[in-house]
Amino acid sequence: MKNINFYLSFLIILFLIVISNSADAQISHGGIPPSFTEKSISNSYDIIEFSEPEMGKIAEQDKENAGKKDVIRRIAVSIQANLNTENSGTWTNLPDGNARIWRLKIKSKHALALGIYYDNFWLPVGGRLYLYNEDKTQVIGAFTEQNNPKNGLFATELIQGETVTLEYFEPAKKFGNSVINISEIAYLYRDIDFVFKNKGPEFGSSDYCEVNVNCSPEGDNWYDQKRGVARILVKAGTNYGWCSGSLINNVNQDCTPYFLTADHCATGTSALDLNQWVFYFNYEGTACSNPSTEPTPNSMTGATLKSRNDVSTGSDFYFVLLNDTVPSSYNPYYNGWNNENSASPSGVGIHHPSGDIKKISTYTSSLTSTEYNGNGLQSHWRIFWSATTNGHGVTEGGSSGSPIFDNNGRIVGSLTGGSSYCDTPDDPDYYGKFSYHWDMNGSTAPERLKDWLDPNNTGAITLDGTNSCGIIPPPPPPPPGACDTLRFPLSGTITTYHHDGFGYLNGNNIYEDLIKAEYFSSYSPYTVIKGVLFKFGAATGSSTVVVAVWDNSGNFGDPGSMPVAVKTVSLSTIENDISNSQYTYVEFDTIVPITGPFYLGVMLPTAIGDTLALVSNTAGDTDPSTAWEMEKNHEWMSYTDAYGIYDLRLAIFPYVCNATSVNETFIEDINIYPNPVKNIINIDFGNMLINGVKIKIYNILGETILITERKGLVSRNISIDISNNFSGMYYIDIQTLDKTITRKISIVR
Repeated sequence: MKNINFYLSFLIILFLIVISNSADAQISHGGIPPSFTEKSISNSYDIIEFSEPEMGKIAEQDKENAGKKDVIRRIAVSIQANLNTENSGTWTNLPDGNARIWRLKIKSKHALALGIYYDNFWLPVGGRLYLYNEDKTQVIGAFTEQNNPKNGLFATELIQGETVTLEYFEPAKKFGNSVINISEIAYLYRDIDFVFKNKGPEFGSSDYCEVNVNCSPEGDNWYDQKRGVARILVKAGTNYGWCSGSLINNVNQDCTPYFLTADHCATGTSALDLNQWVFYFNYEGTACSNPSTEPTPNSMTGATLKSRNDVSTGSDFYFVLLNDTVPSSYNPYYNGWNNENSASPSGVGIHHPSGDIKKISTYTSSLTSTEYNGNGLQSHWRIFWSATTNGHGVTEGGSSGSPIFDNNGRIVGSLTGGSSYCDTPDDPDYYGKFSYHWDMNGSTAPERLKDWLDPNNTGAITLDGTNSCGIIPPPPPPPPGACDTLRFPLSGTITTYHHDGFGYLNGNNIYEDLIKAEYFSSYSPYTVIKGVLFKFGAATGSSTVVVAVWDNSGNFGDPGSMPVAVKTVSLSTIENDISNSQYTYVEFDTIVPITGPFYLGVMLPTAIGDTLALVSNTAGDTDPSTAWEMEKNHEWMSYTDAYGIYDLRLAIFPYVCNATSVNETFIEDINIYPNPVKNIINIDFGNMLINGVKIKIYNILGETILITERKGLVSRNISIDISNNFSGMYYIDIQTLDKTITRKISIVR
């Protein structure tokens, strides 16, 4: 039977790469260390060498523990350190004077690999950290402010060989703001003979009968489910090993990054260790045969424990919340579940045996309820695997914690152990029941899944998986040909950049930035600005903020000294829009002529305690950067100059029109009331004579909920019953023969 302690061979797959194909470690952002391309930079910098550990003593200790299943097989020892940018390394100014780099080489003889652990890690916006080996064939990073952990704990991927160089780039504006404190160096001395070697079809040590997850026909119907399964590099004190697990959906379907694995995977893991677990997504081949080169996974670091129960008293589950939202670029899937205690007739398990690329195992006979290892509880499912077209998938060390799916594609258990191997494929495996995880291990939230996955106690029994949560709805569609919303939607991964010690990149922060804006140089054929649509990520306070337009009459095309149009909006309005997952639309009192390239943005609140922040795409996306800011000294700077960010845009969308489509008198004379409205909305045309009008009301998804049309001369006031519609923000189009206006209304119940 497999030992219920997790797989302890430290099979860390690292990639021998050329610089242009750096492997992803914890969410990293690519790029090349400046010293690689700037030939004038000296190759002389600080080297710190640590003594080789007492390997004879270590060998004796390992010999004493050899064969003990309840003792983790050690493959590395810790070297204690206290290295930072103040007491170690070498700073070098770059030739242009706008930045500098810090380099430090760490060495310990005869190490097979070195791992760097940080007890205090914080990078400012624009800072970039890279790590590489002696011959620069393995390069990881850049790590940026997006990697800043809330508690300061961080770890970077193992670097091949007995040396590792850290290179940190810091823009001039951020001099002295970084914190990089190295507290521990992991010295790897065994069990990684194959690591760093490209062995063609052999990436790990999984056995010969395993079936790749994308093999046909075995994986044909499991495309969604496999996207939620990930490999875990577990840290438990001074020991390391592989497990598997899955992202999991909750009844709110809001993409909260919950992750389920097995409790025995966390034996010896502290809360601090858990913050240095690494989760690898998309580590898989594309077909039945193993790829000729090693796949590059997408990874992220750290989690917080939410609930658990061990195998001796229950169903062996370990449920965590990942420290970060899974990037949409990872194409994640939040797997569904079934909490009924009913045996599935068929399905699959998806896992990373021996830490290898993702595999799939198939069962075609019903699961049976059983106890596990004499615990006296009907807490587990027993399963027998079936031979398939391309093999006979089983499980191995490293598969622990992986999900088993029923015939409807929902999780019904997580792997504890068993005795199936390629040499004994007909022996059973055992999965802790999801139904037992749900509410049978205890009556409180730290002991069960129910409180987390059904927080409103809806009584849900089954839930399908999803990948569609968190999508920002589109703005209202403009009248055809007359108006448009520039640059909508924002492409890439949407985020609100924030760190507890910094504040908001796109809002109030420790640098006391004054304005955040977007630059627009393409706007044809439109000639006027009517308003602007924002997507804010944070707003608190009771003051007002100013939305403004600037022309490009400043030096070198910078914003002019004074806005050409302004409009105030209350923070409470923005805060309400955020709580309702809505955009904030601000319409200027008069239309703003477009005379050339322009800037549009928001003046940040200055009252103590008031906060405002915009969302943006993620640095590293493909759109060129058009974000600007006014800094504390009232100097305008692009994000490229201020932070070295070349590909970031703010969620600011001008609502532009042709001048011929807008009639000022018409707009000003129409009165729509009450707003907010509960049952009856009134449209008052004042003294205007209107010959025919069409009125359309639609929601923020652009879905029409009401159309009414009046022909001939229209009376001064039109009343419309909207009592059958739900609360929320809506838009109302009023179209006459030659004019159209759009207004926002709120329906409240």
